[in-house]
Amino acid sequence: MSEAEVKRKAFNIAQSFDSTNIEIFRSWSYVPRGQAGIWYRNSGDSSVYRVVYLPQADSTKLWVVGQEEFIKDFSTEFPLDTTLWRIAFIRDKSGTLKISGINNNGKDAFVASNVNQDSIFPQSNPFDKFEELTNLKDSLGFFGVQYYKGLGGLIEFQLSAEHILTYVPDINLIEQPFRKVWESDFSKGQWIKKNWNLRKLDKPIDNG
Repeated sequence: MSEAEVKRKAFNIAQSFDSTNIEIFRSWSYVPRGQAGIWYRNSGDSSVYRVVYLPQADSTKLWVVGQEEFIKDFSTEFPLDTTLWRIAFIRDKSGTLKISGINNNGKDAFVASNVNQDSIFPQSNPFDKFEELTNLKDSLGFFGVQYYKGLGGLIEFQLSAEHILTYVPDINLIEQPFRKVWESDFSKGQWIKKNWNLRKLDKPIDNG
């Protein structure tokens, strides 16, 4: 990716978001991993559950780790099963679900099949939510995004393996001695807009 393309993406994100509408990236982080990355539901500096969203030609898959908070978020009718550490919802084109899991012993577990998605997600459909998040990610052109509440609320967007765009609400919110380190990092980059710093890393990020 050319430097000009990176800057174009950075300016687009900086022009699109500010303190009034950036809350979505405080709630959701994304880490690229192979064919499909992982969405993390944030609670401060921790994540309460994570989801892999994988649309395919004939079906769409959701893998969920941390089902208790996922169930609360989407008001699902799926009963909490503490014997399963990961749940998979596979939706075909008709909206029918197959549900399976992996139990705490690492074994595959069948849960249900031929289930209407509206009976499991009567109020809020997670397939719609993760499609929306993924479309937003793709339209903005970033590969990953991370929120750091403990570092003054920084939000980092990975634009390439080498380029990071950081939203900085207020540099003074970062406590010392960390502030000095971040000020040094930001000085190597460019403030493209108020609260927005674009920098190039010394070494590329390995996303696995």
